[in-house]
This record gives sequence, structure tokens and C-alpha cells, in this order.
Amino acid sequence: MQVIDSLGNILESKNSNLIVTDNQVNFSDTLKILFVGNSLTYAGVYERFTKQFLEESGDVVKLLGTQHYTDQDSIDGIYHEGRPGWTWGMYCRDSNSPFVFGSYPGVDIQRYINESLEGEKPDIISIFLGINDLYSVNTTSLETIDAGIDNIFQQWNMGLLIDEFQETFPNTPIGIILTPPPNERLNTWYSQTGDSASAFEYKKKQHRLVQRYIDKYKELAKPNFSMIPIYANIDTFDGYPETNLQHPNTYGYEQIANSVYGWIKYQISQWMTEPRDLKIRYNSTYAQLTWGSVNGASSYRISRSVDPYSNFNEIGTSSVPSYTDSNITGSMKYFYQVTAINLK
Repeated sequence: MQVIDSLGNILESKNSNLIVTDNQVNFSDTLKILFVGNSLTYAGVYERFTKQFLEESGDVVKLLGTQHYTDQDSIDGIYHEGRPGWTWGMYCRDSNSPFVFGSYPGVDIQRYINESLEGEKPDIISIFLGINDLYSVNTTSLETIDAGIDNIFQQWNMGLLIDEFQETFPNTPIGIILTPPPNERLNTWYSQTGDSASAFEYKKKQHRLVQRYIDKYKELAKPNFSMIPIYANIDTFDGYPETNLQHPNTYGYEQIANSVYGWIKYQISQWMTEPRDLKIRYNSTYAQLTWGSVNGASSYRISRSVDPYSNFNEIGTSSVPSYTDSNITGSMKYFYQVTAINLK
């Protein structure tokens, strides 16, 4: 991506990597997910959509947590650790925090798992916090905004919680959800705050927080942590109702869930290794495929196409690293893909 001025001068240039993950890559067991966050998480909507998307693609999902928004959410298993208005610091110091036991610094994630979740450990964790920490921060300069964000990163705030999760789950994928921009309707900001300019003040904080989170991720050097860029997918007009500044409508929450779903599918794909050394013996009546076994794989999915680049369809599975395709026509040319499944 390049930003070019009217004279053709390049002002900024950056590269991005696009990762495409197979929608049919599934977890071998019940996929347990823990969502932690503020009111956006407390509503339980993007969690419901995420669970729905995963189940539609073949995963069995259980959402962990002690909170639910409605009675129906409780029935449907839409649990989480979301609390309206909460900050990183509140999850570290507030006596009502699910992770705090005793006096500061009483954060004990393992005890939370043992006592609140009855020993059930999440396979995936996401944390959606930060914007509430900046509500009272002055936006007169970049320095004042950065000072507020610096406070988020302190060891009694984000630093402590991340370290505790890292210690308890050193190999569990943990995603920090990047705060989305708010409702773009200036009339909504005017009616809600009395000043439409407050929309731009909020955006200053939101955009800078996203920038600093990305920089912080690089500093953390924790391979199981990553960032989930939902801000790149949410529609700031159609994704928000006319009467709310920061909380999306159903469509907006679905867009958030799409980003979270994609991130989770990518994490599942990383628990799998690629079968190697594929060999094919064939004649006019069958094709015999063999490949190197993958440690931990419970089975393999075999797909076939007449096009080397697209239109692969599953033709069978095998519990061993070999497969015989007898449904062939001798005059046709076939291309095969083999995927290990049920591996973490």
C-alpha cells in the first residue's frame, strides 16, 4: 500500500500479508473459548455469532465464563467474562474481578480456572479492553493520549494481566481485539454528547490505541499473543444504530464476529502440520496415494480436482497415511490435496 500526494510523491509505503485459511480446518475436540472484555463483550452478541460460524463450519464449541447477558444466553451457552465499563486495571485490582483473589496483586488465573470454571481450560482466549481506560484522557496533544496509553501498559494494568495469562497458558493462542472506530454519524454524537466534535476526540484515542497496541505486540515477543484487527472490517455507518455511539447493531457485531472467527480458524490451522512426501502410483483404474504420517493426526482428508489451482472437493478420508482412489477415468488428469485433521 502506498500513500501518494498530488505530485506523485510517495508519502508512506507499507506491506501487508494476506493469510487464507481453509474453512474446513476443524478442532479435534470441543473447542473451548474464553472471551474477556468490556460492554461490547458483555452484550454477548459477537460471541454468539462467532460460535454460530464455527459450528456451521463443523466445530463443536463451548464458551467459558461466569457471565451471560440474557436468560436466553444462559440457555444457549453464551458465556464470557464481559463487564460494562471495565478497564484493564479493574480486571487486575477490582474485588469483583473474576481473576482477583485477596489483596493486590491477587490476580490468579489458575485459581479462576480451578474454582470458577471447574477446571475447564480454554483452547482460545480473546481480550477486548482498552478504550474505557482512555475516557478521561485529554486529547489536546498526542503526548497526553500517549501518556494515558502508557498507563494501560503498566505492570499493574495490562502488563500484569498478560503476564498472568501467559504464565497459565504459555501455548494457548491469546488475541487482543483492537478497538473499532465508533459510529460515524455526527448527528448522533451531537444528540448524545451535545458536541459533534467529540466524535473526532474519540477517534483520536481509538486510532492511537490501535497503533500503540500493534507496537506493543512487537515488544511483547510472546508468540502465543496476537492482535485481532476488527476495526478493518466493521462498517461505521451501517454497523451502528442511529442512537448509539460505540455499541454496534446486530450487523456490526456480526462483522466483529467474522474477524474473530477468521482469527480462530487461523489458530486452529496452526495446530496442524502439513503431510509431506506425497507420492502417487497410478494406472488406468486407480490412483494409490501415500504420504508421510503426521504426529497426532487422527485422520487425513483427501481432496481432488481436475484443476491444479481450484475446485478441490473432498473424495474421502483415511486414518492411515495412504488412500486409494478407484473412481477415476484413465484419460483424465487429476490433482490431489491431503490435509491432516484433528491435530492440536
